[in-house]
Amino acid sequence: MPDLIWEIDDRDGVFLTFDDGPTPGVTEWILSTLDKYDAKATFFVLGKNVEMYPDLYQRILDAGHRVGNHTYSHQKGWGMSLERYTEDVDFANDLVHSELFRPPYARITPAQARFLGQRYKLVMWDIISRDYNRKLSPRTCGTSRSTSPRGPSSCSTTARRLSATCVTPCPARWRRSGRWGSNAKPSNSDMRFVVAITAASGAIYARLTIERLLASPCVSEIALVCSRHAREVMAHEGVSLPVDTRIREYANDDMFAPPASGSARYDGMAVVPSTVGTVGRVAAGTAQSLIERAADVMLKERRRLVFVVRETPLSLIHLRNMAALTEAGAVILPASPSFYAAPQGIEELCGTVADRAAALLGVDIPRYEWGK
Repeated sequence: MPDLIWEIDDRDGVFLTFDDGPTPGVTEWILSTLDKYDAKATFFVLGKNVEMYPDLYQRILDAGHRVGNHTYSHQKGWGMSLERYTEDVDFANDLVHSELFRPPYARITPAQARFLGQRYKLVMWDIISRDYNRKLSPRTCGTSRSTSPRGPSSCSTTARRLSATCVTPCPARWRRSGRWGSNAKPSNSDMRFVVAITAASGAIYARLTIERLLASPCVSEIALVCSRHAREVMAHEGVSLPVDTRIREYANDDMFAPPASGSARYDGMAVVPSTVGTVGRVAAGTAQSLIERAADVMLKERRRLVFVVRETPLSLIHLRNMAALTEAGAVILPASPSFYAAPQGIEELCGTVADRAAALLGVDIPRYEWGK
């Protein structure tokens, strides 16, 4: 799956981006303000607006700014088939002719991202002023924006001045990270998690959960622990885990590894997929492995702990063990995919469980929300 670009490591500058135009009365003002500060920007435009306002679009190009594709009709990828979504993107590119693409609302499915990533650079953002909210005053708009892991200090003076006047919907330092994106990040910019994989079937849930976590620039480390037979199950199911410098793997019999101690201060843990045997041993407080000890640490330290249980049917013993863990503060998340968003294929179907796992760990990622 292609990387989503959240930030470009350029400490000497800031990349300003604007979405949804060209829009009469707004785009002219933005162009005038950029010219005042001798600044250049990238405009992610809608194909339908380019058709409606070709002269205004040409003004963007004549001023030396760069343009990117923002779909033809501002479509949300979630709930759309791969064919319909890519048709809308390509229709826009017949007018825009750009290698840059930004998905509206950051709502793009893994399948859509993989397909479009073969032809476009998928550009996101890491600071957003939220000036599209009419309830925000210019002053509030300049101070309430979501910021990058490096904080507001990474913005140049010009960028701060512009955003303070609500000029910039998406000033950004783009960061390469993860597999797919998020349009809102947690305030904690240094989050560390433990991901444990047991020998339950459904290794795809582990891969997708890790991909969701890596997609957030706020996640700085994932401590990965696999049970003795987990790798055998992954090989049998044809699942390969992501490779990323933020992943540190520990052996399940290494009781001196950081996840075995509360002093390591991990923010949370997901056991995905989880066997009912692992659930039972953690519920009984009889840790015999790093996975079980790390889960025990999460409970005693009152930190987030999610078990993605992959078993059916469930016996009374299984249910009582899960009830005990729930009472102790864990969350039992059955590997039960949802169908609300009309997922296209097994990847998107299983992704609905991974979305919930990441959200329960406190990582804000784009996911389907009922009623939106």
